[in-house]
Amino acid sequence: MADLGAVYNDSLTGCDTSGASAVFRFHGTGVSVMGTVSPTDGGDAAVSLYSVDGDNPTFFTTPRVNERTDAVQFFASGPLPLGDHVLIINVTAASRAAPYYLDYLQYTIDTLPIPSSSTSPATKSAPLVIHLLSQRTLASSPTASVFAAETKHTAPVGAVVGGVVGGLALIFVLIALLHWKHKRHPASEFEYGTQAQQGVPTLPPPYGVTAPAPSPVSTSTVV
Repeated sequence: MADLGAVYNDSLTGCDTSGASAVFRFHGTGVSVMGTVSPTDGGDAAVSLYSVDGDNPTFFTTPRVNERTDAVQFFASGPLPLGDHVLIINVTAASRAAPYYLDYLQYTIDTLPIPSSSTSPATKSAPLVIHLLSQRTLASSPTASVFAAETKHTAPVGAVVGGVVGGLALIFVLIALLHWKHKRHPASEFEYGTQAQQGVPTLPPPYGVTAPAPSPVSTSTVV
């Protein structure tokens, strides 16, 4: 493959065989596919189709160009409900004369910022975080592959802070549990004499006869 110049992250994923496919799973609100179009020999063109969550596929045919063109949008899903989605890419037509070049995938996700004060509502409009994914290695095999080699994004601050606080809370709970087990004493010994005296019932003597006093019970502790 000829030098295609500057592209995102200096990488392209190329394919010159029909039938190649890729599956990309993401959590967000939209996805788009960007690629490079190079001059072709004759009237050939690369054809690819894109489907999100099993919806009807969208076809893209590379246009005829006189020079290499980077950052060409092959597909855009439009707004999607926030959640997990699956993008399927199928290259239905590609050849050495008209190869298919994938540059990167881009998807967006809404992130809730950390409120700065009690007056900041948690439901305020959240900024969009754009994630870009690319792959340095070239792929020309018609077998399935997953484009998710390199990710360029910043982790949401809320997720990082929540993870740190949760970890500290777990550590404190474990320390308290170990301290309690260490301080715990064995159960107090059972004093049979005392319990026996307390448990002797007082019965009324029959026929007016005075009942004899109960015999003293040893209060020694049995070990």
